[in-house]
Amino acid sequence: AFEVAKKLKKLSTDNQLLVITHLHQIAHEANHHFVARKITQENKRTSIIINHLNESGIKNELKRMIALPGSK
Repeated sequence: AFEVAKKLKKLSTDNQLLVITHLHQIAHEANHHFVARKITQENKRTSIIINHLNESGIKNELKRMIALPGSK
């Protein structure tokens, strides 16, 4: 994952990239961070909410990505 992150970072110097990942090693190298969350409303309708993260949000999201599966 670290090697992929380095290659994506280099590629992004001359290109615009949109990368979706669950790997914190890759997410750590991004210039901008967004988080997508799926919500299901009472009427069973499902929506995706996308938020741009600030510096503290980025730190929290990277910590969450590193956490063991099943922990919050």
